[in-house]
Amino acid sequence: MNPINIIGHYVLKFFRLIEKLGGYLKFVEETFRRCFNPPLNFLLLSKQMHFVGNHSVGVIVLAAFMIGASFGYQMGYIFRIFGAESMIGAAASLALSRELAPVFTA
Repeated sequence: MNPINIIGHYVLKFFRLIEKLGGYLKFVEETFRRCFNPPLNFLLLSKQMHFVGNHSVGVIVLAAFMIGASFGYQMGYIFRIFGAESMIGAAASLALSRELAPVFTA
């Protein structure tokens, strides 16, 4: 490839990136505009929150179980060194509730 083709390739790549960034910023602007401008249908919002909340409980419970098992497995080795195997469950549940509960809530 000659140098002009290489430069042209990178210029086109740059403008495609700018176009994607502009589309994303347009999406963010539209989201904020629709979130804070009336009319807001609270009945529809509460129905959607209820639907999403109830249908995501299973996934959250499964993920929490798997992450808790992983924490327990990883901490088991360390707790075994200090002779505190009985505290693995308490430490895993405390770590889950303090660190991952906000992530799951979000």
